Amino acid sequence: MIKKTLLLIACAIMSWSAMLADDVTINGVIYDAGLGQALVKGCEPGIKNLVIPAQITYNGKIFPVTSFFGDGVANNTELETATIDGSEFSVTSRSFKGCANLKKVTLLEGVHYMGAWCFEGCVSLEEITMTNSVKTLGYGAFSGCVSLKSLTLSNSITKIEEYAFNECKALTHINLPPNLETIGQMAFNGCSSLRKVSLPTTLKKLDHYTFSNSGLRYIYLPEGITEMGFAFAGCKELRVVSLPSTLTRFQGFYSCSGITDVECRSTTPVKPTDDFER
Repeated sequence: MIKKTLLLIACAIMSWSAMLADDVTINGVIYDAGLGQALVKGCEPGIKNLVIPAQITYNGKIFPVTSFFGDGVANNTELETATIDGSEFSVTSRSFKGCANLKKVTLLEGVHYMGAWCFEGCVSLEEITMTNSVKTLGYGAFSGCVSLKSLTLSNSITKIEEYAFNECKALTHINLPPNLETIGQMAFNGCSSLRKVSLPTTLKKLDHYTFSNSGLRYIYLPEGITEMGFAFAGCKELRVVSLPSTLTRFQGFYSCSGITDVECRSTTPVKPTDDFER
């Protein structure tokens, strides 16, 4: 009985919200305007350059643009560029997923959140610019963006979620945030063009498969890292490794057959719990 009552209340709220919201089209962008904010629902056919402002005016009222509605512009194959300002804007989950011809994205100061899989499968995406207002980079955010070559992440990001740059095969350079604390599993898996990366001293742990199957040739682990799983599994190009004195536990370099030189900066070197190669 309680569940049924709650379901009826939820349905009533959704219906009430829908009645209060209007679909508004401004400069080719379709918004859901109501309850004091505007959500981006999509854009009209033929729009190649998507521009999302911080606010819109409708019926004499100002509505801050805060997020996408549903899947936003996912699978839109006409879009080539996107510029987003917004008001504390959230690039929600899957909002640009599968936009196969999207080449350039500019995130201005109003953007603070990038949800899971938000740009997954944007196979033509080459350039993305973000400011330090971005605080969250979601799970699989750029997974499968095979044309993305370089990126400077917001200094406000402290965690890169799992699969964030999975299979970004063209990625050659990435600037990691100076206060980064965590890099999730498979975050840079399959980044076969990535030759080097500078890890910040704020990192404490590298999880399994963080850089697996990447093109890294040299890796310097900064002081402060205490644990490392199979972070570099399958890195066939890896030649030189430098381990910090703070490392207390690591599981070796699984299937890294090309390693020729290992430096351990500790006076009492820690032994791996697994082999360097299998």
